[in-house]
Amino acid sequence: MPTPHNAEEERRPTTRTGLARPAEHATVVEIRELALEVLAARGVESAPRLAAEITEKIRERFAGSNLYVPLSRPPLLSKDAEIWAEFDGRNHRELARVHGISVKNVYECLARERQRRAGPDAPQIDMRRRPRPPENW
Repeated sequence: MPTPHNAEEERRPTTRTGLARPAEHATVVEIRELALEVLAARGVESAPRLAAEITEKIRERFAGSNLYVPLSRPPLLSKDAEIWAEFDGRNHRELARVHGISVKNVYECLARERQRRAGPDAPQIDMRRRPRPPENW
């Protein structure tokens, strides 16, 4: 019995063996379009190729998993930089109130931004760990 003609199946690219490739997931297409939009807006010449590479890396890393993207919180890096810019050395509590985070989180944001500004080769300092006193104390 002949199958009904499906225009979508006809347009779908095929593999070397002639089998139809599965349609690309709408989320993957959207990610590629967003990446292309950002890269093109910045004048990157190879934007289409880079957008495809970025999309493939994201797909490889998160394939099959549930990925939660929060609605209201800006990216962590910009939040850290914003708090750093507003920090005057004594306004931890005020920054916590303004940004809707705890004072502890303000200290953590400042530590991350300080480390980011120092560069990847700077020594890591763990502020949560108390130094041990010398042996002969």
